[in-house]
Amino acid sequence: MREIDKDLIFINMNFENKSELFGFIADELKKRNYVTDTYEEAVNKREEKFPTGFQLKNINIAMPHADPVNSRADKLVVLTLEKPVEFQNAEDKGMIGVNIVFGLVFHNRDKHIDYLMRLSNLIQDSGKLEKIKKSVTKDEIYDLLDETFK
Repeated sequence: MREIDKDLIFINMNFENKSELFGFIADELKKRNYVTDTYEEAVNKREEKFPTGFQLKNINIAMPHADPVNSRADKLVVLTLEKPVEFQNAEDKGMIGVNIVFGLVFHNRDKHIDYLMRLSNLIQDSGKLEKIKKSVTKDEIYDLLDETFK
């Protein structure tokens, strides 16, 4: 699948805070020329105004992203976290510890809506999220996402 690259799946990562996490994502995307130099600042600013943390049954997730003007490609970055990182809850603005991050990178505005819809279906499946969280290889996560994004 074109939008999901195994080299953009990261397992059991450790970050002190979301700013450090965003810096890592931005660096990985810049290395591959998928985003502009403005991406990291844009994703931080957008997250301040429109938090993307979601408290689910057993696993909390975040879906940070920036406006398409900061991107050169349509990609999905997936990180499972060894210890939760604090994000603001999109619903009540309280703080939650996030276990899985789905970083959305969109150059094509139409894909943005499509991917958010597909991701919302995925996050409603607590079984799949649990499998992603417990995955020990990129292949396991890739296969689960490939099912969702066909």
